[in-house]
Amino acid sequence: RTVRRTLSLSVVDADGTLTPSQAASTGLLAPYGTELFVYRGVEYADGTEELVPVGVYVLTQVTVSEDASGEVLGVQGSDRSIRISRNKFLNPYKIDSGVTLESGLTGLLRDRWVDVSTDFPPTGVVLPDVVIEAESGGDPWAAAVGIAEAFGYDLAFDADGVARMRVIPDVTIDDAVETYQDGADAVLTSLTRTFDSSRSYNGVIVTAEGTNVDAPFRVIVWDENPNSITYRFGDFGEVPFFYKSSLITTPDQAAVTAAALLRKATGQTEAIEWGQIVNPAHDVLDVIRVKREALDLVLLVDRLQLPLAPSGVMSAVARSQEVNDG
Repeated sequence: RTVRRTLSLSVVDADGTLTPSQAASTGLLAPYGTELFVYRGVEYADGTEELVPVGVYVLTQVTVSEDASGEVLGVQGSDRSIRISRNKFLNPYKIDSGVTLESGLTGLLRDRWVDVSTDFPPTGVVLPDVVIEAESGGDPWAAAVGIAEAFGYDLAFDADGVARMRVIPDVTIDDAVETYQDGADAVLTSLTRTFDSSRSYNGVIVTAEGTNVDAPFRVIVWDENPNSITYRFGDFGEVPFFYKSSLITTPDQAAVTAAALLRKATGQTEAIEWGQIVNPAHDVLDVIRVKREALDLVLLVDRLQLPLAPSGVMSAVARSQEVNDG
């Protein structure tokens, strides 16, 4: 999915200032460009508070109902990518060859939303000519995400409302941001493991074709780890995923993209779902380690559901890789 964060909450409007009014164009939560900054945190015994941002949301829908406490608003929202996604191109948009990936994407996003904030690292990637057609219903944000993906990067709006691009983490070498284990300080409340080969692959074939290359070529990357359950010469066999792009112009670029896509597939043979005491600092693509008596897993987070109620339990879904170093 190209939209990383969505919001669903209920709020009581005690004095009537929040409820939208179409006739009077009033109400702080009118869903016509209004943004809601959402935080989750902890109040300590001494009364001090620590808050963590969990998203900046453009309101998309507000439902007004009544109960004994008064008017209750059901609020739905999406992260800031919706500002770019909704602003369709009326004419073809072009990124000229020779522009870096980070500069090209910055220009594209600002063309659709001039106030967008970005955090893009130097990539060393130089783009060929890129033309985004003004097709009916074409999505500029999806186009930007696709361009980033073609070069092995993830693009999404972070918890502070900033468009951020980063390399897909490698669970085999990247350090975990948090380790959860059994004991007196354990925070996990449940854990379920599901093994599923239907969505699994162990190779990526990247094909480059189009006007930016003299002749089509392809690069293949396989799971070459003999200890992996999806090892290409193991019982699983060779199960490749095919990816085509007109943006890739060199075999080196194709190899980087193939390796990134293979990292995204790592561990998809096993899905982990768990519940835990809320940690609002977690995000999608976090690397987390779970150590239990007979289990030691490194996880790459795919999805999080973060409750705002104090008594809520955070749930998460991740793909895993088992480690053997004890």
